Amino acid sequence: MRKRILGAWFGFHFTCLIAVSLYQTARLIVVSKTVVPTSTVKALKELGSLSETSFGSLVARSTPARETLLTYLVAAGADSGYGYFAPAVPDSCALTFELRYSDGRTETQIAHSANTALGFRIGSLLEQIGGISSRKLSEHMLKNFATVVLRQHSKLKSGRVSLWRVPSPTIEEYTRGERPKPALLSTYDFNRDAMPAPAKP
Repeated sequence: MRKRILGAWFGFHFTCLIAVSLYQTARLIVVSKTVVPTSTVKALKELGSLSETSFGSLVARSTPARETLLTYLVAAGADSGYGYFAPAVPDSCALTFELRYSDGRTETQIAHSANTALGFRIGSLLEQIGGISSRKLSEHMLKNFATVVLRQHSKLKSGRVSLWRVPSPTIEEYTRGERPKPALLSTYDFNRDAMPAPAKP
């Protein structure tokens, strides 16, 4: 009996992995992130809507079955990262700061780091924030960035933090020399007078 239960669980788990892998690989092909011929992409599009953002969306929304499946996939670490397609280049996110100083100066900065390891961590953090569906939570994260900026610039009066999605070009766009424009995901306007005093480090 125990072996049958373990065998059934093993089969279910790896069926989920295979399904996620095939789904995410097909999605990359459909959104033209690979070198697969256009004719193949069109054929896949005709099979159905494969450009959804997650495997869980294949299950009806707001149902116990969907919630149970998503919970299992997340707990098992199988909800993402199984689209085995090396040529695909994912989209990235960028953070910009529009800074307005008390003396009337304005400045625009892009979040970056001279430290390579820290730069990778910042990039990963921005991608995580970009995937947040809750507007309030996203704004709260941007508010934390604004607090850090206020701490670093004592003469800063107000400003805006903006999170952008930077899409990767398709093969056809790259060949033509075209680059997609960044898409604004979220913004947060801040004012030193309206925010609590930044805590000292």
